[in-house]
Amino acid sequence: EFYLDVTKRLQSPLAGVYERLLLDRLFPDAPRGPDGLLDKSAQRERSRLGSASVPFGCLLLEPVLIGAGGMVLVDPLWQRVLVDLCREMGVPVVYDEVFSGLYRLGVQSARDLLGVHPDVSCFAKLITGGLLPLAVTLAGPHVFEVFDGDKKADALLHGHSYTAHPTGCAAACRALRIYRRIGLPGPANIPPLEAFSSRQPSHALPEGGPSCCNGGAGSHGPHSHGPHGQTDSPHSHPHSHSTTTPGTHGGGAAWVVDSWDEEFVRRVSLFPSVSRAFRLGTVLAVELVSASGTGYAAVGDSLAVVRLLRNMGVYARPLGNVVYLMAAPVTEAATCRWLEGCLERAVAEHFGIDLGVR
Repeated sequence: EFYLDVTKRLQSPLAGVYERLLLDRLFPDAPRGPDGLLDKSAQRERSRLGSASVPFGCLLLEPVLIGAGGMVLVDPLWQRVLVDLCREMGVPVVYDEVFSGLYRLGVQSARDLLGVHPDVSCFAKLITGGLLPLAVTLAGPHVFEVFDGDKKADALLHGHSYTAHPTGCAAACRALRIYRRIGLPGPANIPPLEAFSSRQPSHALPEGGPSCCNGGAGSHGPHSHGPHGQTDSPHSHPHSHSTTTPGTHGGGAAWVVDSWDEEFVRRVSLFPSVSRAFRLGTVLAVELVSASGTGYAAVGDSLAVVRLLRNMGVYARPLGNVVYLMAAPVTEAATCRWLEGCLERAVAEHFGIDLGVR
């Protein structure tokens, strides 16, 4: 709970360490203190200079969990401090929520974990329940208005062949309706932020920042099939037996809905063949101790475990030496327990672990 409570952690000594390390990396030519890090007076001067002294145009980050990198958890405090620094310097912030958005991490949006709005957010995948390709880019008015005018040259002249594809839009509408009906938590009460910087008062980010769709649902890759199936019934709450983790952000509470059992994750993490295991929202990941090392090429053991899972009717794929499962936001709790059992048996069978010995 403390790990996700970014607001409280902003007052910790670690937040100050993160700030100095980030400024040190952002401004490598600035004066250094005795400890080799950026001098405090230089920090303040650089902050006053604003975006004119920053050698990049925006901050683009994948919030909290980097999926394609091997399900790597990033300290949300580190990302929050980075976002705050960029805003102080007048640098716009973009969240890549294609993978993580719409309840993948147990909250509606990364803003509920980081406790701060972006200027631009990108969503996809769960917006149609993973069934059809569709994406949306959301922006605050201060960004949108830059491209709003009477002349064609004022517009953002870019379009895709399948823009507003009717089948994809129909699937998205259905998925978003399911989200609203099953009662997943809404956004945390995060105060509005001034756009870009306090040095640009003419643009203000409205309450709620870039508008976020209320929902998204359905099954998505890697597809996980269990004996109980999955349901999109609006009449039952699939997370009635799941756990929630509270975190207070900006004066409001963000409840992280976890699909996976905490005790199961703890038990599997103690296997000698497992280097780490975690759950966050609908994501369950187990990193194996692999003889072939780490990285994308280290698929010897993980591929063997995935093949055992497929024999059990569970369709998954490895990311290097990481085996992961992702439930849908509407997956029944009983199905998640079944999937946990399959994963535990597959890892135990491959590594010769006796599950009768605890």
